[in-house]
Amino acid sequence: MKFLPNWYQKNLNGFHIEKLYGQHCVKLIAESWDNPLSDLRSPDLALVRRRVKNRFVGHGKILNRYWINTRELQRWKNDCNQNHNNSCQVRPAISHLPDVIPDWLIDTRRQCLIRARPELPYFALSYVWGGIDFFKALEGNMQQLQCENAFSTIRGARQIPQTIKDAMALVTLLGERYLWVDSLCIVQDNESCKRDQINKMAAIFERANVTIIAEGPNPLYGLQGLHRVSRPRNLPQSVCELQKGIKIIESRRPKRLGQSIWYQRGWTFQEHLFSRRRIIFYEGTVRWECDGGIWYEGLGQPFKEHLPHPTIRNHQWLFQLPYPDLEQYNELVAAFNVRQLTHPQDILRAFAGITSSLSSKFEGGFLCGLPVLFFDIALLWRPFGPLKRRISSDPATQACIPSWSWAGWQGEIDQKSWLPGYDYIARIDSNYRITPLVKWYCHEREKSGKARVESTAFKYRKTFFGQDTEPPPNWTRYKCYPNVPRDAGSIVSFDGYPSDGCALPHYAYKHDSVPESFWYPIPLCSETQDHLLWPTAPFLSCKAKMAWFYLGEKISRAHMSFSIRDLDGSWAGAIRLHERLPNGSLISYDQKSVPRQKCELVAISLGHAYNSMEDLDLDEWKMKERPKSTQIKYEFYNVLWIEWKEGFAYRKGIGRVLKEIWECQKLKSIDLKLG
Repeated sequence: MKFLPNWYQKNLNGFHIEKLYGQHCVKLIAESWDNPLSDLRSPDLALVRRRVKNRFVGHGKILNRYWINTRELQRWKNDCNQNHNNSCQVRPAISHLPDVIPDWLIDTRRQCLIRARPELPYFALSYVWGGIDFFKALEGNMQQLQCENAFSTIRGARQIPQTIKDAMALVTLLGERYLWVDSLCIVQDNESCKRDQINKMAAIFERANVTIIAEGPNPLYGLQGLHRVSRPRNLPQSVCELQKGIKIIESRRPKRLGQSIWYQRGWTFQEHLFSRRRIIFYEGTVRWECDGGIWYEGLGQPFKEHLPHPTIRNHQWLFQLPYPDLEQYNELVAAFNVRQLTHPQDILRAFAGITSSLSSKFEGGFLCGLPVLFFDIALLWRPFGPLKRRISSDPATQACIPSWSWAGWQGEIDQKSWLPGYDYIARIDSNYRITPLVKWYCHEREKSGKARVESTAFKYRKTFFGQDTEPPPNWTRYKCYPNVPRDAGSIVSFDGYPSDGCALPHYAYKHDSVPESFWYPIPLCSETQDHLLWPTAPFLSCKAKMAWFYLGEKISRAHMSFSIRDLDGSWAGAIRLHERLPNGSLISYDQKSVPRQKCELVAISLGHAYNSMEDLDLDEWKMKERPKSTQIKYEFYNVLWIEWKEGFAYRKGIGRVLKEIWECQKLKSIDLKLG
């Protein structure tokens, strides 16, 4: 038993079989000098399925080392079709996506491209391009690719990468006919068609009957182990006969997909998110995932306790909600932004399926990944740790990666960045508030016209929050004081309202179509909303106030946060940096000889929080130098640290400066142009 620890091999006394989570597991018993009976129960040990009288015991299977049993794949698909009550066919979490079809499909029977039609079911392939050059659909070969047997007769098409060839064969093996693959079903040199299909990527994968996920590092890797189709796999499996007729195996359930190259790539994020059912080739094995469970190749029964990753389910829930949920969108961005791209300038394209799908929920759509409805809040995104600036692989397109958006930086984004924007949802506790300070405009090019970018959520807040104003159509205002909908004790003061000391406003609101309660009405789903003319415009401008400060001592190593000090050395606030600074550029104020880092800060909004809160997710909240004993509110300006290059300012950090300190500085009005 090579897969057992050496100690157990020497001291094994016996075994017995028990049920664990509905599965038969093997429990090994061994003796030790300090414990007469020690148990080893390992999820990696499975009892090989065998017949005992009139029933089967065990769920493990002895696998072919080189070839996958494709009949088992067919059985998984049929089982899902017949037993999951259509729940995996039409998943509620994505039912609000537009009903669109791709432009083209591969007809695996005729070996050519055909125009997609609504009645044609198809599989989709999700794989890693890997930065290598391979055959693609172009305007120059599209006519030929529509001819029967094009993929086996046309000179260039015969060089289709192995992963795509194997996926085409797998579709046929499973009794299906049509396949969607981005490199062949999107005309790669037609920018207009390409942009349209990329924006529809979420709906394309959602509509797919099944998504084939290929874990390999590039499209040459193939789907190994398909007999008479692809290269053999090499899957060693340890088998041990405990006694005659009773065998155990190392079940070899593969590691989480999150450790694979495929999972780390940017483009595959939305492909995984929107796929209803998945066949995953990973670490030499294959498995099936759907909302009903996971089938592993070496295990005979689905593991319902290992349903798709909970974070994926949470992200999918965002697309079902009939209202904009800024908190869940923040979490979605944080999960996506750690991923890698061969061409960093593709960052917004790789996310476009998501933003286009959510645009009907977020009034105004998105600007470079930031929701326009909450734009002044969204600009306050902050890093959770050091980030890496995304640099275009094509110098001519560097301008398209804005420094002011999270999309301009790779790394972990703080999931509490937009906490002050959650104040419209009644169930969320927060007394951290923001007020816009400047008027933002976006520009498609360095020298072009401009379009106003307005955070309309603040307009709704001002009009309806705690007011006697008549609510909009289909909204109902109800009195929640003193019968508040939750424990008011958790909030010492909700923005100082009402004046008689209650922790909550007098009124809350409900919409006829939404069970959620709100502190003020906000725009809900709409199919006909007007969005920004330039959703990827990389330049921002406004008139703002700036002042010079010094970077102070480190507050948190993990978050790259530092104190801000004014030119006299007084504590002024806190800031989170996006990148590490060169050694020696920071000071502790007991080291006067160390060069001080001067920083240019611009104020973009006002903010406040109540000092009576025990804990708040602000880096400086518990610092001794932060004034709190004599004031009810902690009031501050939200500031960007900027650096100028060739007439444009680039973001380096995000922070807060104490209001009274900021207003004592020599402020200068500037025309801020963020690149």
